[in-house]
Amino acid sequence: MIGHLDRIDGTHLQGWARDTAAPDRPVTLLVLLDDTLVARVLANAYRRDVEQAGFGRGRHGFAVKLDGYIRRGHRHVVDILREPDGARLPGAPWTIEPNG
Repeated sequence: MIGHLDRIDGTHLQGWARDTAAPDRPVTLLVLLDDTLVARVLANAYRRDVEQAGFGRGRHGFAVKLDGYIRRGHRHVVDILREPDGARLPGAPWTIEPNG
């Protein structure tokens, strides 16, 4: 799997993911916060930048709202895994530092 997490903060994350073994099939991702599943998302949103970079038709984007899961003043670890084999999105896991 290839991809990138472009944004992560206390309310939102977004990025893209592509399965190199099945490049035209959308990737289903599991988003874990502190080892707890908080979202299951299909990476199939169009991203012009991904298409321009040469990754198929660019339909590999994803976005997840984290509202309600983030506790202010606490550090959190976010992991993004491909379903069903658990392969990590490159660069995972990430840390959200306390914001006060």
